[in-house]
Amino acid sequence: MKKIVVRVLVGIFALVAILVTINLLAYNDYEVAEFGSKSFVLVDEHMQDYGYKKGDLLVTNKNTLENVKAGDEIIYYDIYTANVTVNKGSVVEISEDGSQLYLDNNLRSVARRNVLGTTEGAKTYSKIGGVLQVLESRVGYLLIILLPTLGIFAYLFRKIVVELKKEDKKN
Repeated sequence: MKKIVVRVLVGIFALVAILVTINLLAYNDYEVAEFGSKSFVLVDEHMQDYGYKKGDLLVTNKNTLENVKAGDEIIYYDIYTANVTVNKGSVVEISEDGSQLYLDNNLRSVARRNVLGTTEGAKTYSKIGGVLQVLESRVGYLLIILLPTLGIFAYLFRKIVVELKKEDKKN
């Protein structure tokens, strides 16, 4: 029974470690994980102004941009600030060629390539973003993922050495 519990726990740990590592490898230049048309945004203090809670995970879908029109709310990268942030704005106008969206806040234009999706197509998952933030931080990844993995490898290596010594004594 003990072996089964240990194997299940190690399996769960391995799954979490792999998923967190894949998520980190999928980061773009703005520290947002992108998987195809989906973006995983960790809600921080800045996004709280838009009704999201710190620690939420916001999953946006770029496919919702195909039918964007004036009045739709979008989530976009604000590249005009010192540190690029994720913002929310309402579309007032769309350029003739469709490459620029003009927003309600001072008629700021946003290139379509910098838009993550509409708020209508976005899903929010409470608390998951906070857990992911801890796991993806440098210290969190080191303490929760890397050190236990190193410990598992050391344990398995020791077990192999002990088995090899037993085989040598038999021969």
